[in-house]
Parts: sequence; C-alpha cells; structure tokens
Amino acid sequence: MELLAERGYDAVTIRDLAGAAAISTPVLYDHFPGGKRELQAELVRQQAAALTSHAVREFEAETPEDFLRQTLDAFFAFIEANPYAWRMLFRDLPADPELAQVHHAAQRRATQAIARLFALSRWHLSVAVSERRGQELLAEMTKSALNGLASWWWDHSGFPREHLVGIAMDLLWTGAERLLVVDALPEQAHDATIGRTKR
Repeated sequence: MELLAERGYDAVTIRDLAGAAAISTPVLYDHFPGGKRELQAELVRQQAAALTSHAVREFEAETPEDFLRQTLDAFFAFIEANPYAWRMLFRDLPADPELAQVHHAAQRRATQAIARLFALSRWHLSVAVSERRGQELLAEMTKSALNGLASWWWDHSGFPREHLVGIAMDLLWTGAERLLVVDALPEQAHDATIGRTKR
C-alpha cells in the first residue's frame, strides 16, 4: 500500500510489490492471480470499508454539533493513522478503467454511508427536492469538503488534526445548523435526530 500510494499504480511493478512483501513474484500471483490490478482493487475495497466503518457511524453525542465534531475527528484520525490508505483511495487515482470502477464504487458507498447520517435528521433546503436526494447532495458536498482538506493535509503534515476539525466545523456546522429542522418533537423522536444520544 505504501508503494502504491507513494509512487503511483503505474510506476510500481509486480516485482516491486513482491519485494516489499518479502515474497516471490509467483507467491504473490498465487494470492492475486490478476496481479497488480487485483491487489490494488482489494486494497481499495478493504481500506474504503475500514475508513467508512471508522468515521461514518452513530456516535454517542449530546447534541447534533457534538455528533458532527466526533464524525469529523474520526475521519481525520483515520487519515492520520493511515495516510497511505487515504492517498491510494482519493489521490493520484490510476487510469486503468477496471480500477477506476472499483474507486467509483467505493466513492458511491461512502456517499451512501454519509447520506444515512443525514437521514437521521430533517433538513430545510432552499429548493424542492426529495428528502433522499437532499441527503445525497448534502453527503456529496460533505465528502468533497473533507477530501479537499485531507488532500491539503498531505502536503502540510505538521498541521494539527484538531485545527482541521475546527476549520471543518466552522464551515460545515455553520451551514448545517441553519438547515437543521428542530421542531417540537417528542423527546424520543428528537433523540433520533442526533444519532444515538447518551441515555
């Protein structure tokens, strides 16, 4: 993963990958008959699933703002601990059409996972779209903003994670708070709008 992330898919040979794993090329083909393409595809699927399960989940939170802050911190914490995974997932994507499909599928699953978080609340949008489409669009914007910050962080690795979380909150919560519908719901229903609140 480190080789693929640092040097790029096209610049790494199957011999390079086998050497990094301290195995012979035939052994690597035993595990991945499709060679480098199959290995890259499996790494993308595994790391995309790991990132989603780590960051896109129902945290215990007292308020929607706390819920968003915990989600953002979890996202950047994963990237901090797994920088090569993030670069392979989101930056310098290979031109190979089959791998492009794998990446696109991972991106769609990420959007769907974030949209499920938006579905925990109601949102007052300025245009008439279905709730599902609105959640999808909010998820796409959130994902793009976070990926942009993560890309910047790759080139500024000394910047503190908590500062990134703060900047992301400045933008995302400022908008989300204005759009969040908080009406006179029963307490149990209100709890459902902020994920899984502490009981």
